[in-house]
Amino acid sequence: MATARSSNLKRTEWNRKCREKLSAHIQSRLGILVDPSQVRLKPNLDDPYTWERMEEKEHLFLKNISDHSNKSLMELYEGIGVSFAAVGKDSIRELQAGAVQSKYLCSPKTEVSFTTKINELQEREARLTCELNKWRNQAAIELDMRCQAEGKVNHLEVVIQEARNDNQKLEQHIQEWKLVAEQSQSNVFKYRDGNYSTGTSPVIEMPALALVLSMILVLARELALACISSQTSSGNSSC
Repeated sequence: MATARSSNLKRTEWNRKCREKLSAHIQSRLGILVDPSQVRLKPNLDDPYTWERMEEKEHLFLKNISDHSNKSLMELYEGIGVSFAAVGKDSIRELQAGAVQSKYLCSPKTEVSFTTKINELQEREARLTCELNKWRNQAAIELDMRCQAEGKVNHLEVVIQEARNDNQKLEQHIQEWKLVAEQSQSNVFKYRDGNYSTGTSPVIEMPALALVLSMILVLARELALACISSQTSSGNSSC
């Protein structure tokens, strides 16, 4: 009971504050004196004023002041002269006929209607939203290009490392074949100089030595090609 009574008292207080501020607003805007108790959000046909408001505040004018909740009354209080304003009915009729423009929220040098001001703000918001979306799309494209470039760099680094590993293996094979060739050459020299006993054969004869040397040349050529490929890949990566 105490809570309900407190809520009712608060609502009565906000009702009074809204009526007084609305009455003062009507007088300052239109020069019309309206008793606070007679102020209406839904004016009668014989009332000399009406309300021009933003679309998002339309719900405040679907009820009478006394039917609003505390939250709605506070919203109404804060919106007076900001998101809605009192206008004379004669001015509205003239505005609709194209004779005059409303002077709500205008500077002394320029007369712009409240509705026109809203339209300008909405158009500006649409332009800014379009520009923002354009920059967002551009940022997404640049991010995608950066990710692709990083992927290519990583791939080239892997290829270069694999080429280096292959080069090392080729160098090891060449060293092994060199040892075999040197041993074969030594055996040939021993055979030629008669260092072997009669009836014995050299470990590796001349045709075998020629084959070994031929294989060494093939491996050396492959190593050179691998080195050239590695240098080419490295150059592309740096670019």
